[in-house]
Amino acid sequence: MSDINPLDVLAIKNVISRYCQALDTKDFDMLEEVFVSDVDADYPFNSSMKSVKEVASAIKKRYAYKSVQLAAHLSITNDLAASDQFAHITT
Repeated sequence: MSDINPLDVLAIKNVISRYCQALDTKDFDMLEEVFVSDVDADYPFNSSMKSVKEVASAIKKRYAYKSVQLAAHLSITNDLAASDQFAHITT
């Protein structure tokens, strides 16, 4: 990760914080500020989402189930692997 500009790392961490805020406040429209419109998202409950609208819809449906409890999405520990084109984040 030493080749990555520290300001880029900070920007990515800010995006993660907005993602957590969107989920914790159920502001699913905020996900449009987090993801690019043609995101390729892979979640355990849906591994083939190809747009931010699909991601927002899937998360919203997931939160509708009573068995899914809301939790604060604290992003204390982040693993960031990045290249010129992509960033992969694990929190």
